[in-house]
Amino acid sequence: MDLEFKMHVLNYRGGPNIRICADSVLYDEKVSTAGPLTLNLSTDMKLPAKITVEQYGKDMRRDTHLDPTGKIINDKAFYIESVKIGDVLVKNELYHFDFVKDNGEVLKNINYLGFNGKFVIDIDNEDIYVWQANWQKILIANTEEFSYEKFRAEIFGYELDTLGDT
Repeated sequence: MDLEFKMHVLNYRGGPNIRICADSVLYDEKVSTAGPLTLNLSTDMKLPAKITVEQYGKDMRRDTHLDPTGKIINDKAFYIESVKIGDVLVKNELYHFDFVKDNGEVLKNINYLGFNGKFVIDIDNEDIYVWQANWQKILIANTEEFSYEKFRAEIFGYELDTLGDT
């Protein structure tokens, strides 16, 4: 099975160590070039399976550059933009997978790997298309219905009827 990872790398103090596993180690490199990174990998993994994307070797005391207010100026980190598993593109679903820090803390709704830990894509079905369809159902069920009135109030700061519109 072919895998494609699209990421964006921040390379403060030499860049992050990135390891990708799917039944075995598929990629394990220190990435020193900042910016977009596309990895095309191949694996013999059988489904169901877990794909892990890991950052390791980061020293939180010196590998994150902060300004005096604590805002991150630069970092040894990366974020995952998309993952293609065979011909199935995983993009919006990324925010629903867990990032497990080395200390065991689980971060949700994040695709930014700024800590040492593993981002886990859990493919819990032997059919990748059924797995993707299940995720699509979850995303649709959890998507708020668009309201033009709410949008207009948020953007312009008033309700339609305050202008005499009904």
